[in-house]
Amino acid sequence: MKRELTAEPDLEKLADWDAEDKPPTESLPPLVSATDLYRGQIVTLRPLFQDLLWDGLTMLIARPKAGKSWLTLQFAVQVAGGPQVAGITAIEHGPVLYGALEEPKARTMSRLRKFSA
Repeated sequence: MKRELTAEPDLEKLADWDAEDKPPTESLPPLVSATDLYRGQIVTLRPLFQDLLWDGLTMLIARPKAGKSWLTLQFAVQVAGGPQVAGITAIEHGPVLYGALEEPKARTMSRLRKFSA
């Protein structure tokens, strides 16, 4: 059985929740048993970039100032239909959600403008 959140959780209801109460199900992720996992279909990961990245959680790890943010922004622009990153082929093109959670908006805007120059 698959459940999805359809609205924001009711924070007041959660604040009043007691350990003896039944957990509020609308705020919990779907539970999957080991039996369901064992019997389920194995989903093949889709490649995003040939021989480099696949869909799902990916961690890009390097030393500070190695260019991780620049590279991920270039990847996002390439998938969205922009210019190709040298030597890297995007398998598909389409909408992209780029989350620059640790940099100011102005820095991302500046980098995007440098790509188009």
